Amino acid sequence: MSLAKGVSGAAICWCLRSTNASPMNTRLEAKTADVNANPLHEAKKGEYLSDLSPKDKPWDRHRGNAVNVQTLFAGNADNERHAKFAKRINDCALTLEMGYSEDDKRVKLKRAYFCHVRWCPVCQWRKSLAWKARLLTALPKIQKAYPNARWLFLTLTVKNCDVADLRSTLAQMAEGWKRFSQLKAYPALGEIRSTEVTRSDSVTGDSHAHFHVLMMVPHGYFHPNNYLKHADWVQMWRESMRLDYDPVVDIRTVRPKARKKSELALHDAIAETLKYALKVDDLEEHPAWFLAVTDQLHKTRAVNAGGVFRKFLRGGEPDSDEMTQGENADDPEAKKEAEEKASRERARWHFDWAARPRRYALETRYLPVRHEDYVVVPPKAPK
Repeated sequence: MSLAKGVSGAAICWCLRSTNASPMNTRLEAKTADVNANPLHEAKKGEYLSDLSPKDKPWDRHRGNAVNVQTLFAGNADNERHAKFAKRINDCALTLEMGYSEDDKRVKLKRAYFCHVRWCPVCQWRKSLAWKARLLTALPKIQKAYPNARWLFLTLTVKNCDVADLRSTLAQMAEGWKRFSQLKAYPALGEIRSTEVTRSDSVTGDSHAHFHVLMMVPHGYFHPNNYLKHADWVQMWRESMRLDYDPVVDIRTVRPKARKKSELALHDAIAETLKYALKVDDLEEHPAWFLAVTDQLHKTRAVNAGGVFRKFLRGGEPDSDEMTQGENADDPEAKKEAEEKASRERARWHFDWAARPRRYALETRYLPVRHEDYVVVPPKAPK
């Protein structure tokens, strides 16, 4: 058998023919598909992914930041853990295997290697997307089970600490949270909580650790007899943390769409809760502080679910499959649809990371030939 190819402006036609050129021979001809909407169809080797698919520009930015993080860890190779991080991050997402969904009319990631280092900007980004997908996928089920529930967004802080004391401070906050969530006045039916650490603007460069909590409360919470004022939240957190000062606490109502500054839209609250644990800006401006924080946060959990949310949200860190799916992760229907569409997404484009100018560039195009993609074309009748 030999492979023949024909290309027109609207379709690609692949044929399998017998090496015998007799018109009496039966041949297999591929089902044609409209390719006009596919930005990768006419792509040539060396073209950049972000030019061909603008929505994929974040890949360049996050992989570029990963290079910065890798360089930082590599420069501290005397630390065995940092040396291992550097090696793993160096190999992260070097090649992106992209496909095109004819049904969705968009470019999609199909395969990539992820290093799973917590501080890798690529992996932080993909895990953040996966966590958001988990919550957004579970949200309709939660709302169906609790149709009258309301939402709050809570931020809990303590005084800034020296970076050397960060681990013990977070341990104290975790114990404080246990006491806080067990208070009789604590109103949440369920919550998802994340930990964020930023560097203060002070000369000493203290660490600012805080919790972001998206919580679901009963509809009756807003009744005058049940409603908690800001001062109540401050007092509850102060007592739970056993502090001798009033900590900074921020509490906001979450609605489907925000109506005023004191409110957050639900999707914005989800994004704020599940954003990155560390900011890349802190790395670039304060590398020594960044390295110290990674040691302090080693093997600590970034995201925790509690209450009834445990019934709806899968625990554990997102795996490579979820990170590949991104915003569609943990969606059974999306996964089923993806499997059904696989035969219609035959082509794959491999984009390799180019160190200069720090962008993903097309390296190869792969179009596998599979029997199920073809229909039998009957032989022409002899003249």
